[in-house]
Formats: sequence, structure tokens, C-alpha cells
Amino acid sequence: TVEALDADLSAADDSSAAVEAAAVPAAAAEASSPKPIAVAAAMSHEELSVRMFERLLIRNCIDASRWLGESDLQFVKALVRGGESDRVGTAGVVGVDRSFLHDIVANAVSGLDVDKLDYFQRDCYFAGVVKVSFDGQRLMRLARIGAADG
Repeated sequence: TVEALDADLSAADDSSAAVEAAAVPAAAAEASSPKPIAVAAAMSHEELSVRMFERLLIRNCIDASRWLGESDLQFVKALVRGGESDRVGTAGVVGVDRSFLHDIVANAVSGLDVDKLDYFQRDCYFAGVVKVSFDGQRLMRLARIGAADG
């Protein structure tokens, strides 16, 4: 339900504030509740992203079934969650023909995926790096899928 998703995401937002509060004097840190930290610790970044995706669909009354079947929605969630178990596709969600998308969205082999490209661009911006010679969008535009040896 929307309420459950809101509660989970709110707790995660609160936990970020609680973690930041730990860097300030002890009085401010004591004022923050330990509960949100426990909730956030139980949920990974990837799981929170899946919850945000679900919330986006529900809150905006988006009927994704007009474009995507249930297996497609499960595939998107599996991509975001990452991990080797999601690549196998025992439920028929991830077919061999689309398994390469895991390497783009959540690359467990090299760690270079769209999330890392986004972090790099964001961190450079907030660190004040004016000229970055790396262009993640260009990399994705020029990337090609090929058969691996062996």
C-alpha cells in the first residue's frame, strides 16, 4: 500500500538525518531516534529504490500494465535489486536475451554501472570540479553489446 511505502521511505529519509546528526555534538545525536536507523539498515539502497519505483506508480496512478506485463515489472525490479540470483531467471522473468542489462544497471562483476556513473558526475559537481573529462552519457551512447569469449 502507499502508506506502507511512505512509512518505509520516510524512515529511510529520517535515518539519513540521524546519521548526519551523529556528526554534530552529542546532544543533537541523542535527540535523534534509533528506530529509523534500524529500518534503513534492514533495507539496502537497491531495495529502497524498488520501493520508490512502486510508490511512484501508485502515487501517480500510473497503470504500467498498459505498457508492461507483470513479468516486465518484475524484471525491472530484478535489475534494480541486482545480484546473481536475479540473473538466472528461474521464474522466467529474466531471459538469456536480456541478462546483459544487469551489467548496465547493477554490475556485480566490475562494479561499473549507471549508478556509479551517476555518483561520479554528482560528486564531481558538488566537489566543485568544473571540467570533467569523463562523460558517462557518451560512454553509454557508444557502448556496444558483444558476445563474450568462453
